[in-house]
Amino acid sequence: MGYENFSFVPPQISLERPVNQRGPELERAIREYLAFRCGMQEIFTYPWIEDLYIEAAGADKAEMLALSTPPAPDEAYLRASLIPGILKAVFTNLRYLDAFRLFEMTQVFFDRNYSSINSAQECLPEQARHLAGAFVGEDAKTLFREAKGALEVMHRVVQMEPLSFAQMEKPAWSEDKLWLNVFFNGEVIGVIGLLSPKAARAAGIKRNVAVLFELDVEKLTPLPSRQNTFEHLPAYPLVDFDLSIMFEEGVKWAEIEAVAASANPLIKRIRFIDEYRGKQIGDGKKSVTFRTWIGSEAGTLTSEQIKEVTRQIVKKIGKKFGGDVRGAQ
Repeated sequence: MGYENFSFVPPQISLERPVNQRGPELERAIREYLAFRCGMQEIFTYPWIEDLYIEAAGADKAEMLALSTPPAPDEAYLRASLIPGILKAVFTNLRYLDAFRLFEMTQVFFDRNYSSINSAQECLPEQARHLAGAFVGEDAKTLFREAKGALEVMHRVVQMEPLSFAQMEKPAWSEDKLWLNVFFNGEVIGVIGLLSPKAARAAGIKRNVAVLFELDVEKLTPLPSRQNTFEHLPAYPLVDFDLSIMFEEGVKWAEIEAVAASANPLIKRIRFIDEYRGKQIGDGKKSVTFRTWIGSEAGTLTSEQIKEVTRQIVKKIGKKFGGDVRGAQ
């Protein structure tokens, strides 16, 4: 029996609205922001780290995963931080450049909190996605301001909650004074600091200075997505007109707007224009000017219809708030 003997059955497809994946979109937006707005180069490194850079970063091997068959004797551990890999990248690029900016966003691994996705025989260690970067040059203060500024402005561009900065816990690789912890919703999620001379020498970095940062991207929260709705453009043009009506001083604009908007179903929107107080209208009173747009799906409005809507607005406002509505224009 061949495939040609099977009868054709069309697939049943149900079309639903697309899934809004704010998490992956946030990570992509961060990459684009750092690359296009901040002039940084994205790098990709191996997950195993040389012992030299682990020690230079002051990382604790007790929290790191050891490989049973490492690619080299001095590359036996998987990264629990991106800083060692960033140090190696800085050392390598300083052979060719005196100043540059680079970043990496990828997974880190911890020897803790093992969990199973499919079966108990496939327990995986804790993993998280981190972001780290380096600003390399000659002026430490300028580099620190640039790196901190890039993180401070990032939330506006990528549409997430803002970051804040304060000193709480100094990283092992940082200089004693020029460092800050990065906070998100009151929780420490990263650090930014100037690489100390001791850590730089241990990593083989000479002459130039480097400002490094690292964040836990898993903790970042994108702003909630708007629920946009589609509305057809009006088939017939809207008509707008202004009204100036006198009220008691205590009447609020929100109350006026609500009453005016309910006067007739042809009213599409109302906007506040101005308030006036003076001798011409007396003490304790004010003249409020607002603009009203009206329209119909049945056809173009006639002058009689426009006058009728105007009359209904003035009548309803006068009935609700009293006072002199003879200022209507």
